[in-house]
Amino acid sequence: MLDRFIGICFRLLAAAVAIYIAVRLIESIATALVGIVAVVGGLVVLGFIASLLWRRNRMNRW
Repeated sequence: MLDRFIGICFRLLAAAVAIYIAVRLIESIATALVGIVAVVGGLVVLGFIASLLWRRNRMNRW
């Protein structure tokens, strides 16, 4: 009976450690993903502004 109790305790400990590692991994991936989305969003906004300025400059020539 004591062996069974120790086995259950070790399984719970292993599950807790696995959940902790999974959460830490998800946090690190989420941080990187937010950074990538911010960079791509910034590039899209800069491209939109550049295209507006390009159109305005071309219209002023004619």
